[in-house]
Amino acid sequence: NNSNNRKSCNIPLVVFGVELLTHLTTCPNRLVPIIVEKCSSHIEKFGILEGIYRVTGAHLQTQKLRLAFDSNPENVDLTAPLWNSSKSDVFCIAEVLKLYFLELPTPLITFDLYYEIVNSVEIIDTNEKLFATYNTLIKLPKPHWFTLRRL
Repeated sequence: NNSNNRKSCNIPLVVFGVELLTHLTTCPNRLVPIIVEKCSSHIEKFGILEGIYRVTGAHLQTQKLRLAFDSNPENVDLTAPLWNSSKSDVFCIAEVLKLYFLELPTPLITFDLYYEIVNSVEIIDTNEKLFATYNTLIKLPKPHWFTLRRL
């Protein structure tokens, strides 16, 4: 079953440290990587807590979840007792999502647009700021744009 999922979707051998474009070209039915979809959906459902992305998850549990995503992301069930047995587990899921973005070879906001984004959010007028930020974000590569929209 593990190899069948990877063959049907041509999932890379690992999830972490792989370009967004690689994830999405190997799984043409996905707009965002499965790890982003699964983790963000779970956090939206169970983890809307203050500081959800500031509090770190338990290291061992975080590493186990990371390995599970690298082994077979399609089969990771975040509602299973292994990942969902206590309130603190949602922090591990948020931590794994943070690690995923941290290890992207090209950041979600690409290097070439970083300063343009910084400049746009510094605009004082709210309407101008929104316009400038949106006009910069739509320049992102599609995988980055869709993933950012999902968040």
